[in-house]
Amino acid sequence: MVKTNQKQKILIILVVILLVGVIASNKSIPKNTQLQTNIIQTKTFQSKIMKFTIGLPSNYQGQEKLGSVTVSTPKGILYIDRNGTNFDNIEDYVQDLGKKNKFILSNKKNLQINSLEAIVGNTNREKLYFIYSNYAVYTLSAKEEPLFPDLDQIAQSFRYTP
Repeated sequence: MVKTNQKQKILIILVVILLVGVIASNKSIPKNTQLQTNIIQTKTFQSKIMKFTIGLPSNYQGQEKLGSVTVSTPKGILYIDRNGTNFDNIEDYVQDLGKKNKFILSNKKNLQINSLEAIVGNTNREKLYFIYSNYAVYTLSAKEEPLFPDLDQIAQSFRYTP
């Protein structure tokens, strides 16, 4: 009987040690862990003439000229143009543009940007987004590869604002 009591005491001590270890390890894990992210402050740029709105990092400057917008960044310049078209879809517009201007759009992808038909691709060293809205095509472009991620971000923020 004495041996059974000793075994029970040892078992109880081991269980207590195990529980203390589990409780202590749970206290060292923060309950509400937050991931640190690089939050980029943005501002809204609106072109009333060209009828669109985009989000720009706060240190970027958009300048509107009749029929075009240039976005100055620390890395270079992005371009936004608007052309009217008789085509009723972006695919036919880009195909016709390629024939007339004798260019091939490589890495071509069809997408939707804020419910608008869009195509993205490259010609030589330039990256282009074509966004179709109401018989108009907006072309967003960058001519230097370091600008491509900025162009992607700005194109994804594009909204037609009649």
